[in-house]
Amino acid sequence: MQKNKSIKWSKLLKYYLLSRISIGKTRKKYKQKYKKLNNSIVTSTIVQEYFDIEDNKKAIKDERYIQALWNLKGVNDNLFSLLDYLHSTSENITPKTLLIYAQALLETGQTDFAKEALLEYFKLYGTTHLHEFLPLSSFARKIGIHNELTEKAADLFELMEKNQHFFSNYLKDKTIAIVGNAPTELQTNNGTKIDSHDIVIRMNAFSTEINFKKDYGNKTNIYVHTANYTTLYQKNHDLCDTFNWIFIPYDFWHINLQQFTNPTDFLNKMSILKNHNITYLKSKYSIELKEKLKLTSPSCGIITLWTIYKEQKKLCQSQIFGFSKNIQNSKNEVEHYFKDTAFQGLYDTENASSYYKTPIYQIGHSFIKEAEFRKTFVSDN
Repeated sequence: MQKNKSIKWSKLLKYYLLSRISIGKTRKKYKQKYKKLNNSIVTSTIVQEYFDIEDNKKAIKDERYIQALWNLKGVNDNLFSLLDYLHSTSENITPKTLLIYAQALLETGQTDFAKEALLEYFKLYGTTHLHEFLPLSSFARKIGIHNELTEKAADLFELMEKNQHFFSNYLKDKTIAIVGNAPTELQTNNGTKIDSHDIVIRMNAFSTEINFKKDYGNKTNIYVHTANYTTLYQKNHDLCDTFNWIFIPYDFWHINLQQFTNPTDFLNKMSILKNHNITYLKSKYSIELKEKLKLTSPSCGIITLWTIYKEQKKLCQSQIFGFSKNIQNSKNEVEHYFKDTAFQGLYDTENASSYYKTPIYQIGHSFIKEAEFRKTFVSDN
């Protein structure tokens, strides 16, 4: 008898997942049915059948797991099924998971439900952590929820969002040189060739000091700025107002600031540039790149190459400088031309969150994978 009930509920849940659409009334109708489902049946069906996770109950309640799915895949029916379930059993949803839920609703145009979720969060937690979610901070301001940091987050997001179209136009029909930080250009005298392009893109801690000019040039139009725990405090950040554009290589619809930087310092430092041209990585580019690479965190180098390729529909090897042409050594190390230290391209997976450890996605950067992947979209001429 119990087995038949399980089958019945399993079929109902499948019907819910396949039938769920964004129209408010339909969503509400199925959500009410969904609340009645037995906890063990829901976790078993959703997690095993759709995600194949071993420790179901632990994973479904852990915000790191929800965050991992959100970061990697964006918002889809699988993620929504988990978020809906957690929201319907409020004792299982953490503060940041509730914020992810509200932002997911916002992204999919369900503004009434997003407002409802955000007001619920505000009642429970105030504005704590809200500034870490940039799109949601912008929406929160429109419904009267804000503080000093969320105001800065909203201003920054609205600026970057508006600028995505202008950034695409800026790149259109231009010759572009993308200059990485590998030492491959030393002794090449390629500096003049690099600077002859309409647009020169450089990233993070790049150097245009006089002793590198002949090999790497000194022109910089676009600065790719990860603004993380390291680069936010480097000298190039203080030069941001001298560049035509700042490109932040994160998909802010599917990441919160705490995942890569100090949120308060990030917002305070970036707010100084509120009158500048700043934009960010398009969601569709980010999700597609992670899927193709099977990496949780592609490097800013491969993100930049991929973005230019997607924007211009073509990318040639002659446009690329300062990227290693060969796969790195067995330690997966790459050196920067401006300092004699190796950067380890693969994070310490032993200490990484177990919810990122899957047979499919590799933790962090892998310059080996990235070098191989470049061959699939970068043409020889």
